[in-house]
Amino acid sequence: GDNNLISDNYIGILIDGETDAGNGHSGIHVVNSANNQIGEPGPFPSNYIASNGNWIGGANVYIENETSYGNRIQGNVIGPLPDGTPAVVSTGILLDGARNNLIGGNTGDHGNLISGNTVGVMVTGLGSIDNHIQGNVIGLNATGDAPLSNSDGGILISDQAVGTLI
Repeated sequence: GDNNLISDNYIGILIDGETDAGNGHSGIHVVNSANNQIGEPGPFPSNYIASNGNWIGGANVYIENETSYGNRIQGNVIGPLPDGTPAVVSTGILLDGARNNLIGGNTGDHGNLISGNTVGVMVTGLGSIDNHIQGNVIGLNATGDAPLSNSDGGILISDQAVGTLI
C-alpha cells in the first residue's frame, strides 16, 4: 500500500524503552510501496527503531525495489535505545533498489538520529537513483557531544547506486 504514516512507535524495543525485542528481518520493511512517511518532523523523536535486522538483508528500516519511491524517513531515533545506549547491532536504514526517497530533510527537526548500527545508511542496488540523505545526526549520541558510532561506517553507497545527495 501507498501513502501510509508510521509514527509514535517502539519498533524492536519493548515499551519500557530499555529491552531489545528486535524483529529477525526488519523493523519496517517497505516493498513496492510509494509516498510513505516513517516518522514525523518535530522536536521529539517520532519512532524509536532498534534491534531489528539481525538476519542478512534486513535492517531497522528497509526500503526495496524501484517502485518504492517518494518515501520519507524523518524525526526518528534509529539504532540506540531511548536511553541512548546501543541496542543489538544491525543496519540502520537500507535502500536497496529504491529511488527518490528522503532520509531527513533540510531543517533540523526533519533529521533522524542514526547511530550505534553496523552501517548507518546503506544505499545499494540497481535502481537506487536520486535518494537524498540530509540533516541527520549520524554516529553521535542524542546531544551530539559524544560518539555512538556505526561500526562499519556512517553512510555506504555501493553497487550501481547513482545520484545520491548527501
